[in-house]
Amino acid sequence: MATILHTAAEAVIDAPAPTVLAVLRDFDGRHREILPPAFSNLIVEEGGVGAGTVMSFDLTLGGRTQRATSRVEEPSDGVIEEHIVGRDMVTTFTVRPDGDRATARIETRWQPAGGLAGILERLAAPRMLRQIYRDELARLDQIAQGGPFTRCAATRPGAPARSLPARPAARAGRRRSRRSRGRSWPTR
Repeated sequence: MATILHTAAEAVIDAPAPTVLAVLRDFDGRHREILPPAFSNLIVEEGGVGAGTVMSFDLTLGGRTQRATSRVEEPSDGVIEEHIVGRDMVTTFTVRPDGDRATARIETRWQPAGGLAGILERLAAPRMLRQIYRDELARLDQIAQGGPFTRCAATRPGAPARSLPARPAARAGRRRSRRSRGRSWPTR
């Protein structure tokens, strides 16, 4: 029997459920603003809002970046699914009304890779994805309230938009030999 991995994060969002859903469904607009730095190079290939959207993006986990393409479905009210093309992996966004607020949940189920890569995936990926989803939910809370996302928790609705700081450029990754550095350990 194949192992299925699972990870999830949930949060109360201080905005009505229809507003939260509108942000999540707008893949070519507001949804971009809630994506943590682990997601990059998002390209909407078809659609852009809700079911039928096809997009590709890069996801970086544990220093390793992979390109993925996903197809969006909306199987029921308050549920948005992203199916990764060519892989048994589904991320589900669920939004439930909670008075004048909403409860949002991001959940992913997938079949891990085989071999050593699969062992590492089983050990690390669920925890790393959960942390990314917590970040995404915090961003969703800010955006759904009408304010820009900033790294400061004291963002005021209506405050001027600030861009997130640029990510540091990737390092060259070249290590010098011990002999050339005169040290007995690798350097960055």
